[in-house]
Amino acid sequence: MRQVDLTSYLPPVLRPVKELNHTMAAESAELNRLNQCTENAFADLFVSTLTPYGIARWEKILGIAPAGTEQKRRETILARIYSDSILNGAYLLDFVSKQAHAGTRVEVQPEKYTFQIYIAALPSEKIGVKAIMDMVEQVKPANMGFALKYEQGAGCVEYFGACLQTAKVFEIKQVI
Repeated sequence: MRQVDLTSYLPPVLRPVKELNHTMAAESAELNRLNQCTENAFADLFVSTLTPYGIARWEKILGIAPAGTEQKRRETILARIYSDSILNGAYLLDFVSKQAHAGTRVEVQPEKYTFQIYIAALPSEKIGVKAIMDMVEQVKPANMGFALKYEQGAGCVEYFGACLQTAKVFEIKQVI
């Protein structure tokens, strides 16, 4: 933020006057505070740059209980906003990959009314599985079931009612 010092704008003849210096110093502080408030208001227009006030405001509007770091709270707000959108495969893939911060893929089985979400991540990566499952539960069609599978090492782990399958994942993409 740019700091403004109004005393520097006084002409040399008026700089020795103490009253003007004190007045300009007080006005400089107020102008700097106004600049900061303007920048905060602009930052609160976008979810990715929300200030603590903006985060609290969005949480109140969306009915979200405040929990976690500011970044996690921003992600929760963004996920809730996304959850009001129309669901399709590409949207679901984008939604889960943003929440997991990892590679994802979705397999849909329309004849069984189910879909499976595979999250590929390294063992060191922490993924909020419960938050992902809660958000997917909100956005998925009511007649469809889903499973969240975590592809990582070897084995299968039961986690919050979903089978988290662990396996090595390789994705081959065609390069033109």
